[in-house]
Amino acid sequence: MDQALRNLIAMGLDISEASLRTSTYPADYLGVKERGRLKPGCFADILVFDRQFRLKEVYVEGEKIDLAHA
Repeated sequence: MDQALRNLIAMGLDISEASLRTSTYPADYLGVKERGRLKPGCFADILVFDRQFRLKEVYVEGEKIDLAHA
């Protein structure tokens, strides 16, 4: 999905819309309301990117994942 985010931004979408299309919309499609968004009652699944939108860190349910072992 990180490549999908970069593709959407390259196509001209702003970061906010690209993020919705790669997180909230897929979660909604799958009927998973506690994923794909950051708000109370939801899991804290977070991706951290650098300025070139390369993946730097991943948090699943608030816990940092070691990317070397992912």
